[in-house]
Amino acid sequence: MVFRLTDVIGPRDCTNRFWRYLSWLKLCLHHEVPFCLRDTDRDKLISLCYVKDVAMLFAHCLFNSVLSYQLLQPSNCRCYNLALFECTTLEQLIRLICGELEPNREVKIIFTSLGNVTQILPCVSCGPISAMKASNVFTWTPTSLSNAVKETVCFYKNIMDSRKFSAEKEKCVKELLDNLC
Repeated sequence: MVFRLTDVIGPRDCTNRFWRYLSWLKLCLHHEVPFCLRDTDRDKLISLCYVKDVAMLFAHCLFNSVLSYQLLQPSNCRCYNLALFECTTLEQLIRLICGELEPNREVKIIFTSLGNVTQILPCVSCGPISAMKASNVFTWTPTSLSNAVKETVCFYKNIMDSRKFSAEKEKCVKELLDNLC
């Protein structure tokens, strides 16, 4: 059994990609500077996967005796894509994050062809994928994009406002600064 994951977002995602975008966006909003994206990413569709959806699917497979039996059969080797049903662009994602972070403000996004613009997402180059096969086989329904973003922003806002996860915060800030410098 092979599960192919797209770019993962969500609480405790260890890649820190979403968290870096969130921090970068907070800086842009605070200093009233535009958020820069690469011109090559304009209108480019990407797929995202929500960490809680993956956990729920795995738990469903493990605790469903019929699925567990099917998964253990050597002749049943199959591949499944895991992703949210909605595809998005990086610009739309940044605007969704901004809407959750500061609902009454809008970030100015500019696209540039300069080579020094940080690209955190997408980290995969295959483009958008469909999770319908996994949905049909496992009766699995991923979270909506808006809810995944909302819950993820809420999680990281709480972390940034607390004393918890200080080592992870430091690592995220370092990664962001390395990307931006």
